[in-house]
Amino acid sequence: MSTALEVTGEVTSSKRFTFDELKRLPGQVADVGALLPGREGQGVRLASILAAAGPGKEAAYMTLSTGDGAFSASVPRAIVAERGIVVYALNGQPLPEAKGGPVRFYIQDVDSCGVADLVQCANVKHLARIELSRTPGRDVRPKTKKAHDALHEREKGQ
Repeated sequence: MSTALEVTGEVTSSKRFTFDELKRLPGQVADVGALLPGREGQGVRLASILAAAGPGKEAAYMTLSTGDGAFSASVPRAIVAERGIVVYALNGQPLPEAKGGPVRFYIQDVDSCGVADLVQCANVKHLARIELSRTPGRDVRPKTKKAHDALHEREKGQ
């Protein structure tokens, strides 16, 4: 399993970040648990990743997708860019798949964002791609509380 995170779409330059490249970006978070209680690992602020790719002025949305394409969530860039944390390591090693790796996305203070759509499943395990766009992208998050609860029950069994 290799760490690779792609940033594509409405950007100056599409980027593919390896584990070592993520470690070298500014905006490092040495202890994710200090910002996200109950979580662990090392990461980098989403804003640093986006800055490296050069987001277009018209890029109003980000679609966060897993490597297998089974899950994606489209969120407003203006709200998430400064709150996003991309976790890529645990104890200095690549984030294990069992912990949502090789890359996992969290939104800090998601409840205070003021956008209800962000609360449900906006934190993405096994993140492989971030695509910036002018309009909302593919979003397969559950639409009802029952479907949302069922998704998390399935994940517990894995």
